[in-house]
Order: sequence, then structure tokens, then C-alpha cells
Amino acid sequence: MKKLLLIIGILMIGSTGFSTGRYVWLHGLEGEHGLNTWDIYSSMFSPHNGYVLEYSSDKTIPGIAAGLYTGRIKPVVSDGSIVLVGHSMGGLVARELMSHSEKIRGVITVATAHNGSCLLKNTLNGSVADCFSGAIKMANSAIDASLRSGIFSGVPVTSLAAPLIAPVTVFRNKTVNTTLFLLKHALQGATGIYKLGHPCIKDMLPGSRFLTALNGRAYDVPVLNIYGAEDHWQVVRALGSLSQMDKVKDPHHLDVSYDKEYVTALQSGMAFIYQVQHAHTLVYNALGVVARFLPWIWITRELVLKARYNWDELYRYLETGLHTDLASAMGATRYELQNYCIPNGFDLKQLTCRSKYLPVVAENDGVLSRMDAYFYPVTNQIVYNVRVAGVNHQEMGNHVAMRQLMNEVINLKLYGDAFAQ
Repeated sequence: MKKLLLIIGILMIGSTGFSTGRYVWLHGLEGEHGLNTWDIYSSMFSPHNGYVLEYSSDKTIPGIAAGLYTGRIKPVVSDGSIVLVGHSMGGLVARELMSHSEKIRGVITVATAHNGSCLLKNTLNGSVADCFSGAIKMANSAIDASLRSGIFSGVPVTSLAAPLIAPVTVFRNKTVNTTLFLLKHALQGATGIYKLGHPCIKDMLPGSRFLTALNGRAYDVPVLNIYGAEDHWQVVRALGSLSQMDKVKDPHHLDVSYDKEYVTALQSGMAFIYQVQHAHTLVYNALGVVARFLPWIWITRELVLKARYNWDELYRYLETGLHTDLASAMGATRYELQNYCIPNGFDLKQLTCRSKYLPVVAENDGVLSRMDAYFYPVTNQIVYNVRVAGVNHQEMGNHVAMRQLMNEVINLKLYGDAFAQ
């Protein structure tokens, strides 16, 4: 069916040429499989003069561009002009196409690694930590510490520690064995695409020969570069969108965001951690009374305290540490001097406070950092770098903020005639 649509699209372009100005929409790495990133916006913003052009991702980026121009664009282009719109790697393909045709009047790149992808580099050299496996291990250690601290100690400790059992069990089933497990495999699947061995993948490495040459060229063609700045927990949000890509790319789900699926599940897990922390406090205080009559229980009481520390550490990691580690893999962190305080035991009024330079998450779209995606022009080339807030890498083709921006660009001519109808 897709091949039939492709042939029909070529015949339609061939019958009219690009005389009125055409939009050519280019997908990213491996985007030729399934629904296209641009199926929604191509029909919305260029229903009569747009073409979603697909290609195979198994070549170098220059090879992809040359093949597209020779086989798809050159045979049908007339005296008119074209605007190229490329998502992710498709943005680099679009820029490379500027070397093949003088008919290009504007290029729109969306979530494109103009300076190379740090996540790609770190994935290929094996330096991306398996953060979700680490979180699972940390969670299981906290669970085991809680169970060892009181459940098997006998009466009266077993009955006093009963409040720990229910929330710990729910947390293990819902958060550890479900949410964190799914996130782990979603991340492995997302980064696994980088290990396919396609020549174009090496072209997207920071400092690659291709990018060095591409970024050293000067063109008269204006470029509008759109990059995403997703809300907090960026990678988790991007993985949520990725897990629902069929819906994200479906026109029937226009403006519907699917980035909160794992966020909500992770927040629910943290709510259970809060319950577990509170249960530890109750058990710890109750054991303090019993230990006056049964001195050996002081030992068990200290085990409860240590178990509580494990849960405190897990909560902090799921709230901030996990996302900082994931952002670090993208090169999307910076260090800031921060003051932070840690409770001494269960008394929240007794705090130990320190000042230290800590990593914080910088702007990113869940795949690319701002530094990856920012376009630095050569000489006097016209380049607009436009930040779109709250949008991750996977939902660039269907998000209310992107739809509004594309409308401003194409219909309202916010950035000039080069990109407009």
C-alpha cells in the first residue's frame, strides 16, 4: 500500500512539477517503517503541494541525499521551488540536498543533531549506564532490607512490622516488576537502533567527517531549525511517546500527547515509597517502646533504620538522580553550586546541610541536548533557531505546540517567505 501511495505521489508531482512551490517531508533514522513522522502535518499544511518522501536508512547521509535527488526529486522538478522539512536525521539529509539543487528555497530541520548526537556516541562506545537496571537493583535492595529487618524476627517484631508488608509488596509488583522493567526495555530498544550498523549512523557522530564538511559549507538557503525542550523527566517522557508511536503518528490522535504514561506510573511508585517510608517510621518508633523490655530488639530497630535509609536513597534517585544520569548520556547536564540537607535518622528537624557542585539536567528533548541540536550558521547564512517547549523528540510530528509553530511558519509567514506557502 505504501509503495502504491509512493508511485501515486511521484506521478502527482510529475504532472504539476514544483511550479507553485512544494514541500518535501523527510523522516529520520529507520522512519521508513510503519507510519511516517510527517503523515499528519504534510496533509495539514501542504495537502495539495506536499510529498512525504521515504528512503532507506542503510546508506551514508550523502548517499541517501544523492539517491533521493537523482531518483525522486530531479526527474520531476520544474521551474518552481521546494521547501525541505526534515525530522532528526532527515534534517541532515535536507541540508545535504542543498548541494544538489538550486531549487530549494528553504529548509526546516526539526530535532536534528547538527553537531552530532552525544547519546549516539556514548551508546556506541558503551558508556551509557543501564540506569533502569540500576534503579531496579536499588529497589530490590531496599525491599530486601525491609523484609530482613523485621518480618522474620518473630513475635512481637513480626506483628509490629506488618505495616511494611502491603506497600512493599505493591511497590515490587507495580513499580519494580512493571514500570521500571518496561522502561528498561524501552530504553534498550530505543538505543538499539544505533547498533544496526548503517553507514549513516557514523555520519551523525560528533566530529564526524560528514558533519565537519556539512557545517563548514555556506549556503544562501535560509534554515529554520526547531529543537525541543521537553518538560522534566525528559527521557521517561520520550520513552512514553515511543511506546505509543502508532498513536502519536495517527491523524485520529491529533494534538494528543502520550508522554505521561511512564511519568504517571513512576510518580505512583514514588507515592508507594512515601508510604513505605512512613511505615518504617511507625515500626521504628513502636520498636523503641518494646525494646525497653526486650533489649535484643534494639538490633532489629537499627535494621529498620538502615532499611529506611535505603528507601530514602531510592526516592531521591527516582526523583532526580535517574534523570540526571540519563541526561548525562546525552551531554545534557551542567554543574551548579547547590545547598542540600539530609535528615539525621527519622527526626526531620535534625538536618545535615552541605554545599556542593551537583549535576543538573540541561535542556533536551529526551534524545538530543540543546548543544546537539543548535545550528551555528556559517558566515552570513540566514538561520533561525526556534525552541519549542514541552515537546520531546518522538512527538515532533504531532504536538499542539508543534502544530501551532508550523502554522505560524507555513501559513502566517512568521519567519518570512522562504518557508511559507
